[in-house]
Amino acid sequence: MEAEQIDSLLASVKEAIGIKNGMLRPAPVTRVEIPDVAALRKGLGLSQEEFAYRIQVSVGTLRNWEQQRRMPTGTSLALLRILEREPEAAMRALAGQHA
Repeated sequence: MEAEQIDSLLASVKEAIGIKNGMLRPAPVTRVEIPDVAALRKGLGLSQEEFAYRIQVSVGTLRNWEQQRRMPTGTSLALLRILEREPEAAMRALAGQHA
């Protein structure tokens, strides 16, 4: 282990002790709501293959999201939120897309 990594770990431990003892305040926690990808896809009446094709991700990626082994991020997460909130408009926009 490098000296820089050890210093970082020691700083983390000191911070944790300070938080535990009430001398420091913990950083705020940000929670990101992830759509239920399987329910979203099923609600649109699409197979995994069809849905993956429409949103231009691999079927493996989609399965990982559905089984919560991975979480969508960035533009994929934004697209899923759009599909969740405005499914008809999103599906119209995605119609005819080619991978």
